[in-house]
Amino acid sequence: MKCLPNIKITNEEKQYLLNQNRFNYGTESLIFDAPSLFGENRLAKIWDVDVCKEKTVQNKFEKLKRLYHIDTLKEINDIQIIASISCEGEIIGYLMNKSPYREIDFFPTSRTEMLNYLWLARQKLKQFEQLGILYGDISSSNILFFKNDVFFCDLDNVAYQELDMDIVPVCLGEFMRKYEFSSTMKVNEKAISYMYNLFTIKELCFLDENRLVEEYLESEQIPRELLPLAYKEIRGQMRHIAPSYEGYYFIDYVKDKYKEKLKLYK
Repeated sequence: MKCLPNIKITNEEKQYLLNQNRFNYGTESLIFDAPSLFGENRLAKIWDVDVCKEKTVQNKFEKLKRLYHIDTLKEINDIQIIASISCEGEIIGYLMNKSPYREIDFFPTSRTEMLNYLWLARQKLKQFEQLGILYGDISSSNILFFKNDVFFCDLDNVAYQELDMDIVPVCLGEFMRKYEFSSTMKVNEKAISYMYNLFTIKELCFLDENRLVEEYLESEQIPRELLPLAYKEIRGQMRHIAPSYEGYYFIDYVKDKYKEKLKLYK
């Protein structure tokens, strides 16, 4: 079995990255574009040492090594793990390919397009689950879209086999505390569907944050693209989390007229 390649950089090269080449950022890392170091169409994700302590880095590195060997993951997700990055003998991040895809919050030209991308994202999450990968950090910055497909980045912050997520989003943490996870804090498929449902309603209602979703539902509204029968499910699952939560995906409750339009995209 091939080992995950590693790219060594000097401390001077690391400082060059940190000073001039930021491409994007996240809660736990900075992303850099430095063709002179890594070549064209490559992005380096460097972990924040204030957030990612030694144990967290070890967990991430172990996941990267395992995910690197899943050929099906490479086939279904355009964002791929290329190599780890080390500096002075310590793993500091990893290299991934630079995709032409845009973040999903660059809103598509029509509501039907957004429904289509939400549907594709749901399908991708199910494919991940079949591979044993639980992707809980569902946000507009982590879902990229282009033409008729979507891809997920931030692959080092997933749950895989016995390896947990490193950084749990606030709303996912709240769900896990409410839904019988107070002692184990383990992510499962129902937790993933919960995050996806928050995201679906947020995007369809032009809400800025997941926490605004419940405030929106308190006005007894649902997105006009969803069937009325979804309302009971939404109220039951979003406002009163309990062991009876079944993990339904709200995108399955799309109105027939939108389903007809969606056929144009499939």
